[in-house]
Amino acid sequence: MGKLGLAFQLEKEEQKVLAERILKLRYLKSLRMRSIDEMGEPCPLVLESLSGLENLSSLNLFGMLENPSIIAEFPKNLIDLTLSASSFSKDPMPNLEKLSNLKSLCFYSNSYTGTKMLERLEDWDVKEKAMQNIRELEIRSCNKLKVPTGLRHLKTLIELKLINMPKEFSATIEKTDVDIWGNIDALDAQRT
Repeated sequence: MGKLGLAFQLEKEEQKVLAERILKLRYLKSLRMRSIDEMGEPCPLVLESLSGLENLSSLNLFGMLENPSIIAEFPKNLIDLTLSASSFSKDPMPNLEKLSNLKSLCFYSNSYTGTKMLERLEDWDVKEKAMQNIRELEIRSCNKLKVPTGLRHLKTLIELKLINMPKEFSATIEKTDVDIWGNIDALDAQRT
């Protein structure tokens, strides 16, 4: 099986059974899971370690992760990762930056509830050799974020999208893009 997309309203025990069955799909390349209530709102999402799914390259999760540390056990071959309503209270980046094949990383609504990222994000430290294959980055509605100079380490970055960002942030990007982005060629910065 190449792709699997599931939207469900299941109790935790039923989700555990589902998670165990998914682990048997060794050739799975794309997995989309949505744990929702009857109104389509996010519910708790139970996952097992996905590290055994070596062919999995695309993962899209919608729901509050019951065990947030499970992200340390995501498959190393992930290229595309989308997290929505995950409710991380601790910064997930130390685990996510180890996914060296990652080309697209999206955090959507309520994927992080701590104070170091997203809406309340003030500082973002991007370490050298983190996310070595990332090609696109979208920064949206981070009203307190200072321009992260560490993004110059993202040498494969081609497209930067700034959406609903403060004018000062966008102006700083425009004024200092050579200093900030350094050797990143053909950076396409879209601002809206």
